[in-house]
Amino acid sequence: MKSSSFSTIFTLVMTCSLYYLAEAYDPKWHYDWTGIRLEMRDSIEFIERHGIGSTCAGMGCRTSKSYYTRHWLFENLWDEELMHLKSYPSGSVKTLAYEGLLRRGHIDHFNLLREVILDNEFVVGVPAGCRYAHFLLSDYLFEHYIPELCFRPPFKPLGNFVINLNPSQKSILREEYYMVHLNREWYSRQIRMRNQ
Repeated sequence: MKSSSFSTIFTLVMTCSLYYLAEAYDPKWHYDWTGIRLEMRDSIEFIERHGIGSTCAGMGCRTSKSYYTRHWLFENLWDEELMHLKSYPSGSVKTLAYEGLLRRGHIDHFNLLREVILDNEFVVGVPAGCRYAHFLLSDYLFEHYIPELCFRPPFKPLGNFVINLNPSQKSILREEYYMVHLNREWYSRQIRMRNQ
């Protein structure tokens, strides 16, 4: 009798421990920082914790520190580091990586944006006044950088740089973007519930 109750308690404790570890696990624990300079890592982790920032957030519409940190990273990260950060398991850091690459004129914007359309694993929280607006990575980048390809009312484009796309590439991107959007109605419902 004693061994069966011990076995039951042991099984219960092990099951609860495994469940807790599975819930607490974070893929960032095992991220490979090889190729990222140490002086960039602190700022990248800051963006991960505080989001991408905006020019107007909170009471009094002040510019957040994460906004300035993000722009400092745009100027100081190398192309190879930005390419490596596309695999980081955080929506804010992935947004930073893709956004930084889009700001570079010598990068192939067409193939990068095709990659963005399919990279919808993470939601990006963007401060909008006193609230956060949640976007998929592709929604945020398309709506803020190439608003003419979106079906929502466009945002004012961020920055004064050019996305290098010819008309046929824009047509292909628009078609692929819409196809992905048609297949994720569940996402739209989730985002609407979060923003309420």
